[in-house]
Amino acid sequence: MSCRPLRLALSSGFRSTIHAWPGFVAVGVLLLFPAVAFPAEEDDAAALAEQAIAARYEAKSLAYEKQQAQQTINGARRNIESAKKTLPALMKTVAKLAQEKQAAEKLLAAREAAASEAKSKAEASGEAADNAAAEEAERQRVEAERALRQAETAYQRDAGRLERTQQQIVDRQQQMEEAIAAIPVKEAASKLAGEKADALRDKATVASAKLAAAQNPQSIAERIDALIDARLSSAGIPASPPASDAEFLRRLTIDITGAAPKYDDVLALLDDAKPGNRAKLLNRLLADEGYGRNFAQRFCTLTTENGTSTLQQGQDYFNEWLAESLQLNRRWDRIATDMLSADGQGYQQPGVLFTVAYRMNEQPDSALLVAAAGDYFLGLQIKCAQCHDHPFHEWSQEEFWGLAAMFGRVRLKGQSNNGRELEHLVTDDDVDPKEMVRMNGIKYPEQLTGGRIAIPDPVDPDKTLGVVNAAFLGGEEHQLPQQGNYRRDFASWVTSKENPYFARATVNRLWTHFFGRGIVEPIDNLHPDNEPTYPEVLELLTEQFKQSDYDLKHLIRCITSTRAYARTSRPVEGNESDKTLLSHMAVKPLDSFALVDSLWVVLSRTPPDVSRRRDAAAVFDTRLPGGDPTRYTHSIPQVLKLMNSSEHLGTSGPTVQTVTRGREPAEAVEHLYLAVLARRPSESESQQMLAYVEQLGDERQAYGDIFWVLLNSAEFLVNH
Repeated sequence: MSCRPLRLALSSGFRSTIHAWPGFVAVGVLLLFPAVAFPAEEDDAAALAEQAIAARYEAKSLAYEKQQAQQTINGARRNIESAKKTLPALMKTVAKLAQEKQAAEKLLAAREAAASEAKSKAEASGEAADNAAAEEAERQRVEAERALRQAETAYQRDAGRLERTQQQIVDRQQQMEEAIAAIPVKEAASKLAGEKADALRDKATVASAKLAAAQNPQSIAERIDALIDARLSSAGIPASPPASDAEFLRRLTIDITGAAPKYDDVLALLDDAKPGNRAKLLNRLLADEGYGRNFAQRFCTLTTENGTSTLQQGQDYFNEWLAESLQLNRRWDRIATDMLSADGQGYQQPGVLFTVAYRMNEQPDSALLVAAAGDYFLGLQIKCAQCHDHPFHEWSQEEFWGLAAMFGRVRLKGQSNNGRELEHLVTDDDVDPKEMVRMNGIKYPEQLTGGRIAIPDPVDPDKTLGVVNAAFLGGEEHQLPQQGNYRRDFASWVTSKENPYFARATVNRLWTHFFGRGIVEPIDNLHPDNEPTYPEVLELLTEQFKQSDYDLKHLIRCITSTRAYARTSRPVEGNESDKTLLSHMAVKPLDSFALVDSLWVVLSRTPPDVSRRRDAAAVFDTRLPGGDPTRYTHSIPQVLKLMNSSEHLGTSGPTVQTVTRGREPAEAVEHLYLAVLARRPSESESQQMLAYVEQLGDERQAYGDIFWVLLNSAEFLVNH
């Protein structure tokens, strides 16, 4: 590639407008706020979302079964064709063996008669010669008898093969006919369920919009801002001014949809200076399918990709289900309940793939499952108590295993070598070991009854350290029936409004997403000893989240409607060193998926399929699990990929042609900035770029170079 863009970036003094970013420290006060009443439409919106998802996955389940039926047809057809090819030779062999068996039978009969005659003669004469002849006749009879047995064995073996092959053809033919008959039935049922799901989706969308209009998140946002402003005032730290419409547009679009805003959307918002334009933008983004895809990717990464051995097909199906659930605004407690307690097969109940993800030796592992649930749904590092009492908190090893007991009965049924996690059956019923997905040579723990679990010895897998009964964290033993799905009790406890952690953990995790740092840090340590930076804000949002019945979109509206979220990332004198109190917005490097999706938006390319998107994101996946979202982790390989990819050269790309066609240089440069950075250039930036266009003398090449420079700027790689 030409080195002109690089020279332009270096020699022109081109600089990003990104500035220092704030973090957080912990301070603690607890203050309760009155709840905001929610209208009756909430029930309708939530119920419709549940019905829509149920219908959607009934349709998908039927479609998957139709696909399985087609695979059955294809497999049966191959088996029949293969069997028919072997049939003539096998029939010929069996006919030949039948003849050989008949000949052996005749020979044996003749030898038996001869032996009998020789024996009688020897007994009558007593002559040595006759005795020798009788012995020889008996030897030949025995030999003929052995030859017959061999002939019979060979005949029975191949006759059995022939019979099995013929029966296989009959059975496969029957399977094929049944599958052929099932396909149109399942196809029709799937279509009907899909139409029902579409209708319910439309109703749920309308009901959700009505509910959102009545929720008034702005009042909650104002309370949050009052608390933050009071804290800043008492600390003597000035707040940065509000972000421009362009800065806010890019920030909110990336945070909500996981990708940079489209060129046309940038033009529309920047031309709309009416009051309330940001609220309209927020509602539009939450209705965009990018919202569901973005947050599904984030939750999926948390809850399944860190599992032990989830296959990609299972991850993709789980991600798709989660995206649809979030898009329809299913309540978070219902989604979490599905993940924690659903049973069945993945293609019917995608929530079970959470259980499938956390397995050891091909079976769900109760310790891994309860540790993951603690991290992601409670914000607690209870996994530290798995092998010994927690060194810093009051949780004991017995408490850890009391929770794990509720996962102690869950098993996977199916074939371990079929490679189809969607078809593994998740169940808490008694399972015959022969029906379990299993690894050879592995001794699996027994399914105990009554909510009991054996604590394994971490040193010796053949020993246990005792048996404990199911119990909730910090509570008394929980009585459970002898058999059943104990995970449902666990999910009910986790998502209960009386649980002090579930809502707080979700609020803190979403706050971290939008501000780059949690109200409590680290976000998986919500223990009371770890004081929040803004305890009143955390309590207010937690109570609001509960009152909304775990409405994630409402929670997002409350957070992003604050003045704190809308502040510029540019520090002012007096708040440059603030990293904790939200005096200015944090700068967050784009994660791998956001970077890839933003590239495709800016390049005006057709979004890639799931597999290609995942492969492209893997190149930029440099962030450690649970790492600081405000820390830039891309290094030389990622930068070189951005700089050297032919797709990123703008000379002949559709974006450059679209935004510069028919425009004078000054306007063309302005629209290049709008297309890539979602803002207009400053006066000095415009002058530098126009000087470069004039110096080069080739507008088409110059515009492509400018596009390349903007795409490789620090500003494009971060959300600020």
